[in-house]
Amino acid sequence: LAISFFEGRKAYWDYQVRKMCEKDGGVFVVQQIHLNADDYRRLGGEQGEIPIPERGSAPTKAEYVSDTVRRVIREGNPSVWRTEATIHAVANDKIIARYINYSRRGGDFPTFAHPSSFSCDQGMGSVSRKIFLIEGNTK
Repeated sequence: LAISFFEGRKAYWDYQVRKMCEKDGGVFVVQQIHLNADDYRRLGGEQGEIPIPERGSAPTKAEYVSDTVRRVIREGNPSVWRTEATIHAVANDKIIARYINYSRRGGDFPTFAHPSSFSCDQGMGSVSRKIFLIEGNTK
């Protein structure tokens, strides 16, 4: 009975996370950036992705940075939160994309195992792939 309670609560919050993701989650590109192969390498590109560092920890030469805000929706067990990252071009501080994700962590029957998690996260790599169009890249 106790296990059913915990699993039911996780299922409820996973459903809520899915609904919030459908409502406003995902990657929203304001401006796509076209790059040639040299620019791709110069920006640290690997496997079709460009790293986008957080503004506070970005190297001074960074051309694109992210400002991330995490808002707690539910504290406790399980915890649920919303993450919003705004991607900026450093040269003019223009917003080029926005990424919104919802996540759940925990809510499991008490054990020594790591807590489970659920997210609609597409990962920052997919954000990068949607923003930057690399010449000759067919992916």
